[in-house]
Amino acid sequence: MGWLACENAAMRQAINHVKGYLSVCNSQIDEAIAAQVLKHPDKLTQRNLSIILSNKKLLNNFNNIQGHEVDVIIPNVGCCVFARLCEDTLSAHDLVHLVAQKSGYLLFPADLFCTDLNAFRIGFGHVKFSDFIAKNNQ
Repeated sequence: MGWLACENAAMRQAINHVKGYLSVCNSQIDEAIAAQVLKHPDKLTQRNLSIILSNKKLLNNFNNIQGHEVDVIIPNVGCCVFARLCEDTLSAHDLVHLVAQKSGYLLFPADLFCTDLNAFRIGFGHVKFSDFIAKNNQ
C-alpha cells in the first residue's frame, strides 16, 4: 500500500527510517481494505481522481480564507497543497484553529512539515472539500 510519493531518494530514505519506528507492520484492517481495493483498482482510482480533479478546479479561485489573503500554488499531482498566508498578522497555527472551530475542517500548520513558512497544508481529496471552500473562501 502506497503512502508516500517523493522523487527525492534521500528524503524517502529518511522518512522511511522514521516510519520504521512508528509502525512495524500494517494493521489487519488496512491489509483487508488493500486486498479489496486491489481486486478493482480502476474503479477506486477513477472515483478518487474525479474527486481530486474537481476539487483542484475549486482551488483555482481560492485566495482568501476567513478574510485572510493566501497564496496557493496548485500541484500537478497529489491531493495536498500548502497555502501561504500573505500577511504576518495571523499565524498559521491561529488560522488552523479558527478554521477548525468555524467549519470543522482539519488543516495542518506548515511547521509540522519542518518549514518556517507561515502556511498551512490543505488536503483536497475529500468529497466534502467544496463545503470547506464555500465556508472559508470569503
